[in-house]
Amino acid sequence: MNTPDAAWLGSGLQPTRIICLISAAILVLDHLCSLDREVNLIWKRRLGSFATILFLINRYIPYIYVFSSLEEYWTIHHSQDACQHRDIANTVVVATGLTVSEMILCLRTYAIWNRSSRILGTLVGAAICVKVPLVLLALYRMLKDVDYNHISPAEIICISPVLGRWSWETLIFVVILFFETLIATLTMIKAVEVRQNSSSRWILKIHHMAVVYYIYNLLMSIVNLIGTVWLHNMGMQSFAMLQGVLQSVLCNRVIFLVRDPSDLGVGTSQTFLMSN
Repeated sequence: MNTPDAAWLGSGLQPTRIICLISAAILVLDHLCSLDREVNLIWKRRLGSFATILFLINRYIPYIYVFSSLEEYWTIHHSQDACQHRDIANTVVVATGLTVSEMILCLRTYAIWNRSSRILGTLVGAAICVKVPLVLLALYRMLKDVDYNHISPAEIICISPVLGRWSWETLIFVVILFFETLIATLTMIKAVEVRQNSSSRWILKIHHMAVVYYIYNLLMSIVNLIGTVWLHNMGMQSFAMLQGVLQSVLCNRVIFLVRDPSDLGVGTSQTFLMSN
């Protein structure tokens, strides 16, 4: 049983709560700033399309785990099982959100490579053979070995600190970093090629923003990786939550960009996924 002292409460609990508030603020502010684009480019289009379904999941699922985490970290619980059940539910929702975001990014990569079967095989193979098994193993071990912090024998804060310089939490972000590096590399290769051979403003914008978004994702993964190694008294879920929110925001803009009616007619000879 972990019984934290006042120093732990100041250095672990408060930063975790701050990350929750930052995540919620980013989520709500971005939604308000882009609501007009959502209405024009999503709700006024064909709602049954695969792109719309992905967008809606990516757009709204972060609200579930962000506000659930806000309630969780500001509430005193009275049993380890209650915390574990909440963490399992939140972890599933966060993992679903991250998976949908990365699916959107993979579809973008597949599309800008002209729907190459080799690129599709590379992305699917990396996901099935590397990412999914390792992440599932890490999540299983992390939740199996969880040990929450007790304020008193009957009062528990639902935060399980990262233990040691290397942990299952760290492995998750290593895998995410590997997968995003693969996507970023493929995107940058194609961006250089398109820049040399295309004069279409929209196509150049698509590739430029794709590279920028992948750089943001890579930086966030690196920050989270460092955080799980050095910030031992903060739970993994806070790191994953912030990354999930930022990836959701970036992926929303990917879909907005390819659906922007002001650019769709600018000399595009290439067909992109999710543009309908």
